[in-house]
Amino acid sequence: MSRDLRIRFVLTLIAVLLLFTCSKPGFAKGSSDRDKAPHVWVRLVSEQTFLNPDQTAIIGVFFMMEKGWHLYWKNPGDSGLAPSIKWILPPGFRAEDLMWPLPEKIHIPSLTDYGYRDHLLLMAPLRVPASLKTGSAVTLKAEVNWLVCNEQCIPGKAVLTLRIPVEKGVPKVPFKDTSLFAWGHSNLADPLPKDWTSKGNTTRQGFDLNFMTGPQKIANADFFPLDPNVLDNEADPVFKGGIASFSLGLKKSDQLLRTPASVRGLLIAIDSNSRKYGYWIDVPIK
Repeated sequence: MSRDLRIRFVLTLIAVLLLFTCSKPGFAKGSSDRDKAPHVWVRLVSEQTFLNPDQTAIIGVFFMMEKGWHLYWKNPGDSGLAPSIKWILPPGFRAEDLMWPLPEKIHIPSLTDYGYRDHLLLMAPLRVPASLKTGSAVTLKAEVNWLVCNEQCIPGKAVLTLRIPVEKGVPKVPFKDTSLFAWGHSNLADPLPKDWTSKGNTTRQGFDLNFMTGPQKIANADFFPLDPNVLDNEADPVFKGGIASFSLGLKKSDQLLRTPASVRGLLIAIDSNSRKYGYWIDVPIK
C-alpha cells in the first residue's frame, strides 16, 4: 500500500469512528423527513403519494451535496465509506435491497474513488402488507449514515420519518419529485442482455473480460468492481472493440492474494451514439 493510500485510509478510519460517536450540531435529532448536515442536505422520499395494501412501493433517501463534495458507491474504491440506511418500519412491511445508481470515478492524486457528486437518490422497493387498512396512515423511519468528502472527510447521520396515507387506486409521483424519480430509474443498471455472452481469463497484468454483443456495437466501455482489492482502481480498463464483440483488459490490485472465481461489478457500455448503458455482470475467470 502506498504512503498516500495509507494516509487516506487512516483519515477515512478516523472519520468512520466519528460517524458512530459524533453528536455535534448539524446531525439530525428530530423526526422530520429532511435535514441539513455539514455539506449535505438529505430527505426521505416516496415515489407514491399513497400506499396500496399488498403492493410494492418505492421509497428512498435523496442526498444533495455542496459543490466539490461527494458521497460513495457501494464499493467506495481506494477510500471512503458507502452510505447506509437502516429502515424502521411498521409490522408487516419489508424493505428490499438498495438500488444503487450508476457511479462515476472520482480521481484524487494517487487514489481513485467510486461515488457521486452533486446528488444521489438511493431507492429501495417497499413491500406493503395486505392487512393494511385503507383510510389509515403509516410512518416510515430511516436512520441514515454517510461519509461526505472533499479534501477532508466528514461523517454525517440523520433520523428521518415520513408519514404516508393508505388508499386503494393508482398513486402518482408527488409533483415536486416527478423528475427526481424519473432520473433515479433511468440511472439504474440492468442484467446483461440475454443475447450477450461473456467469458473471462487471467493475464499477466490481471484479467480480460470478453463480450459477444450480437447486433449491438459498443464503442467504449468502463468497469466498476463490486469487490474491493481485486482491481487496481487507478488503472483505466483497456478497451478493444469489434463488430459484434469487445473486450476489457483489467489490471489486478497489488493487494489481490489469489485469483477470484469470477469478476463481479458494474459494466458501463457506450454505443456509437454515446448512449450509456449499465449492466451488472459476474464473469467466471479461467
